[in-house]
Amino acid sequence: ELRRLLGAGWSAELERDVPHAWLRHGDLVLLSEDSFRAEPWHRLGSALWETVASALGARRVARRGRVMPDGMRTPRVTLLLGQHGWVEHVDNGIRYTFDVTKCMFSPGNITEKLRVASLPCTGEVLVDLYAGIGYFTLPFLVHAGAAFVHACEWNSHAVEALHRSLVLNGVRDRCRIHSGDSRQVSGAAGLRDRPPEWQSWAEGTAARIQGLLAELHGRPWRSSVLHVEAVKSYAPRVHHLVLDLECRPVLP
Repeated sequence: ELRRLLGAGWSAELERDVPHAWLRHGDLVLLSEDSFRAEPWHRLGSALWETVASALGARRVARRGRVMPDGMRTPRVTLLLGQHGWVEHVDNGIRYTFDVTKCMFSPGNITEKLRVASLPCTGEVLVDLYAGIGYFTLPFLVHAGAAFVHACEWNSHAVEALHRSLVLNGVRDRCRIHSGDSRQVSGAAGLRDRPPEWQSWAEGTAARIQGLLAELHGRPWRSSVLHVEAVKSYAPRVHHLVLDLECRPVLP
């Protein structure tokens, strides 16, 4: 079909511009940033993207660029065919929904998500300090059996995606999203919609915990490595590792 569109303009150089791999999220395919960059492709306009979508069995097409160094790993994604970037991706039986033009989805983390899903967390209350779109919050709730998760996230687009995914998976009532920088979000900030007596109890408990932490400051801690997980390799001698570390203060 691409040869037909270009006719006599087809060349070996253009053939090298055609991608051999892509990411699929539902009915949207995400092309690599070096795909279809030559000038002859641009002259085809929407006919090119409609042909690509038809060939790949998709309805929407987007092209990714480099991740922005903004602290939120915001993707540079251009929607080439379609009206919006919201997609649904099923991973290990969990439904993730997000806007590909606003949030990343990393399929390379699947081994760690599977490991998290297998952890025995029945009855546990967990805190995810970097929740994102729910990479680990959702496996903890859906598969690991966590009783409740406090999910902290500062990217408003990821917060919206996480909320939608919690609803999709039927676990919204077991998660509280704390929007903002996890280093600055106050424990009392999420208590404003609680009954006064509950708020007073929670604030008092938080104050006692702060007092305990102050008392423990400067005391020795006992740390032990429980597990090291190799997730993926970025480059020679550059690896993404996950460390399960248990830290407990040595009490007097």
